[in-house]
Amino acid sequence: MPFERPQSTTLPLPHTFHPAPGKTLLWLALSLCLTWLGVSMTLRGDGRGALVGIVFALCCLVFLVRLIPNSSFLRLDRDGFTLRTFFRDHFVPWADVDRFFVVNQKSYGITTNRYIGYNYSESTRRLKAVRAVNRLFTDAEALIEPVGMKAAEQAAILNECLLRFRSAPTGRG
Repeated sequence: MPFERPQSTTLPLPHTFHPAPGKTLLWLALSLCLTWLGVSMTLRGDGRGALVGIVFALCCLVFLVRLIPNSSFLRLDRDGFTLRTFFRDHFVPWADVDRFFVVNQKSYGITTNRYIGYNYSESTRRLKAVRAVNRLFTDAEALIEPVGMKAAEQAAILNECLLRFRSAPTGRG
């Protein structure tokens, strides 16, 4: 099924995409249930319950942090894009990116997740070892989790920004 490219030539920059909380709330609920299961196993005398409870309590903590405003986002501007995860920013200039595309994560032949993949341009020399390892597992040198919309739509917007601003000089030093 061909993807129809969204008409976002008037996307105001800088533009920030924030994740929708729905998926995170589902994972939080599942983690809370499994934490409760681990605690109940421990109370019944099963030693494995403590491990289950601790692991899923840590998962609950991760999902709670993801719900905090501005803990994660994708921001586009004329210089490049900034990906924030757990309050840590990673900036990539447009000149360092070759293209964006959708990467399907499959389990037993069924697509379970879709990510935005990108490869670095030929002129980019950083992180060569990490890029080579990533290419072993996916067709991409780096992955972005879609933020606030479907992967194909966001990849199209990123490619549009890439074409508009790749040749523009960056203001970051």
